[in-house]
Amino acid sequence: MNRKIITASGITVVAVIVAAFFIFSLSNNASQVSDTQVQVQKTETPKINILDTMTIPNATDPSFGVDHKTGIVYASYYKGSGHTFGSYEMETANVYMMKSYDDGKTFSLPIQVNDKDGDASPGGYTNPIQISPSGEVFIAWQQVDEHPQFFGIYNIRLAKSTDGGSSFSPAVDPGKNLEASEKLYPELAVSGKGTILIPYINNEFATIKTENGTQIAYNYDNVDLVTQMPVLRSTDGGATFEQFILDKDACQCCDIASTVGPDGEVYFVWRTSDREFTAPNDPTNKHIKYLGGNNTETEFLEWFDDVGKKMYDEGKIDLPLDYSTARDIVVAHTTDGGNGLEWSEPTRVQEKKWMYNGCISIGPGISFDSQGRLHVSYFTGNGEDGKMGYYYVYSDDNGQTFSEPTSLFTADYVAPVHNGAALTVDKNDNVWISFVMLKDYETTENVWSSETEHKMNLNVFAMDRSGKLLDKKTFDVDVHAFASIAQTDKGTILGYTNKHGAQIVTLEI
Repeated sequence: MNRKIITASGITVVAVIVAAFFIFSLSNNASQVSDTQVQVQKTETPKINILDTMTIPNATDPSFGVDHKTGIVYASYYKGSGHTFGSYEMETANVYMMKSYDDGKTFSLPIQVNDKDGDASPGGYTNPIQISPSGEVFIAWQQVDEHPQFFGIYNIRLAKSTDGGSSFSPAVDPGKNLEASEKLYPELAVSGKGTILIPYINNEFATIKTENGTQIAYNYDNVDLVTQMPVLRSTDGGATFEQFILDKDACQCCDIASTVGPDGEVYFVWRTSDREFTAPNDPTNKHIKYLGGNNTETEFLEWFDDVGKKMYDEGKIDLPLDYSTARDIVVAHTTDGGNGLEWSEPTRVQEKKWMYNGCISIGPGISFDSQGRLHVSYFTGNGEDGKMGYYYVYSDDNGQTFSEPTSLFTADYVAPVHNGAALTVDKNDNVWISFVMLKDYETTENVWSSETEHKMNLNVFAMDRSGKLLDKKTFDVDVHAFASIAQTDKGTILGYTNKHGAQIVTLEI
């Protein structure tokens, strides 16, 4: 009888039994080989598989929240008269929510969250949803009042459900007692103690008397220092809020992400803004430029609004700028058990500084895995070898230090697109990162103009917990908008917007 054994090196060993009393012994071998042929076990390459897809017509900006105690997946989206984000024409809409009991395969009929019709303003980014320790469902969104000189005067809305998302209480404005400002990108976190924390990016305004009467303008007395990251805090379930400033020099146009760690602390990740002064004609720093993105003082003043030009003429603004700004991703967390009154010092996720005087518009993502490793995704213009692009890092000491960056996509130049690098971690501790970028990523055209049409890709990366790429999948999109991604009990759920409506896709690897 012939016995064939295939070893790891692929060498075939044939043992021939020539006599019943002669035994070929495989001594000192932990496992004995049977008389049957041993099969080689092939390791298949992991693949991202699409399990289910769903389209919500005339809807935009889907987002998710998952209650891991019950397994319920909550999905929110905007629906209304529509909006044209490219030209900043934000029309009114309503916020809807539906829920799934089978990890996103099917959803309940949607209910309207906002109690006042039209009390929501789609802006190309998603609404954060969080579940409190007692099972309350919270959702925040933005409402914009039109203004002729700005993108709008922003207000934050917050609603909660005490019956598992079947109904919502009337929305409140956590910042209703604050001065008018651009309260951008509100994020939402609920700590293990039930403390509600809403960080946002704030451009403060000032009222200025002009020949045409009183107008609202940016607070030009502190140009480029007007952007802060305040946090609204509530310990009574959202009935009342107080505010404190977590970062007085935040970047003015990047969204914030949050997560709650296994230690019960709340973690925020955002883009900060540290100025470094230099001579205006110093060629060392290549990112010195005029506000508004123009190349000369003449072009700048042609673009500048009337109030801003008046401030410049009165000597309240000096041009050109005599500084450049490091716009880097930082992480900080509460140090009081999630109470929100004590915080760690912000830590940069990479050592290099990205010096840039302009609006980045690409925020980060953050999440813990089941073993306590903190994962962060982000965009920078000064990554490995000075390349622009999307990167990933992790931390095993609660954000005090970070691993060397892993590049997801890099190039010499990547055109800005208004979306963040969303991140989630699945039940197997695989890391999922999604972001939208232009197919023609090196274009220098105005990517925000409604008259400019660009094709885009939604990229989805799946990696193991150390950053090794498992697989990548690409979706065609045609709308400048955030993608959202979340962990379910059985896989991963992805949301994005295209011309057909809000898209919901369930994935696994």
